Amino acid sequence: MQLYAILSGTLVTIASLIATLPARADTAKATCTYILNESDKTEARMPCIFYQSQGHIVLSWEDGVVSDFMPEPGRSMVYRDQNGGIVYRRLGRDGVNTFKMENGTIWVVFK
Repeated sequence: MQLYAILSGTLVTIASLIATLPARADTAKATCTYILNESDKTEARMPCIFYQSQGHIVLSWEDGVVSDFMPEPGRSMVYRDQNGGIVYRRLGRDGVNTFKMENGTIWVVFK
């Protein structure tokens, strides 16, 4: 019984320490490409920064444009952009992240 109490107390201590750690964010350099729907023409291709924290994704394009995607609760790989539009994310086997939006698609290729 004493061992159980010691282990329970230790687990509670460990859990509380983990809970106080800051959320870890991922940031990576990438190349972002934007293609309009119904077109094979690249509208924009340039270096960007991919940032993700707790499901929230931000793409900061070299020209200052920011694409901001918030996870849609209860829907895996579905987001809302800064204008409220639906964004579908797909992870390719080749490491390319694809974000399909109403008017176009963004491809993110990590460096």
